[in-house]
Amino acid sequence: MMNWAQRGFIWPMTFGLPCCAIEMMHIEASRYDLDQFGIIFQPSPCQSDCMVVAGTLTNKIA
Repeated sequence: MMNWAQRGFIWPMTFGLPCCAIEMMHIEASRYDLDQFGIIFQPSPCQSDCMVVAGTLTNKIA
């Protein structure tokens, strides 16, 4: 069942850095309801199809 569901949907994992993490939380909220488009956020990289990195990435963070 999980394999069937994952074929038709995008399962992203969000990784928000300082202030952009708050904006990523707004996208996951019920106002935008991305579940209806088949976008289901996952907590683990093992379960996700792509990783969304929002924020400024510097050498110190990398």
